[in-house]
Amino acid sequence: GVAAMVISEILTREPGISPADLPARVKDALQTSATDLGPSGRDDQFGWGLLNPCGAILKAQGLSPFESARLQVSSDSVDFGAFAASQTVVITSGCGGVPIGGISVTIETGGDWLSASLTSPASPTQLVLTVNRTSLAEGDYSGSATIHSSSGNQTLQVSMTVGPANSASGDDIDD
Repeated sequence: GVAAMVISEILTREPGISPADLPARVKDALQTSATDLGPSGRDDQFGWGLLNPCGAILKAQGLSPFESARLQVSSDSVDFGAFAASQTVVITSGCGGVPIGGISVTIETGGDWLSASLTSPASPTQLVLTVNRTSLAEGDYSGSATIHSSSGNQTLQVSMTVGPANSASGDDIDD
């Protein structure tokens, strides 16, 4: 589980790492990120301490293992263009799959044409944004959706176009 995610992060950051060096790097990430439970350092009762999956992954990424998980979103803007009806944004922690708690989404601007739903409470969570062009006049529209979580918030900018073929009036569409 955690060791595999640490190996993946190390190989992503250092694709040319010697296979002989990899076990020591994984061991270091696991040990130095553990939450010390007994006397300082390794001890006979608790070993290196409580495994800290997020910390081990952050350490493998070259970051401080004591940073908290942070919200990461696959895109900070979504453009539906003139035809797309839905788009998916992936939400993860900065810890390679460690779940983020308390995820919710709020449509900040955009009105009734923009809606959002979360597909899974696990990580990675998928946010599905949907637009409804029905009854909208021709033109460009923009809005925003904010993702809220225990690991921070992030606002996505959303845009779409309503063209003559999908506008509300339809008066100038040839039959």
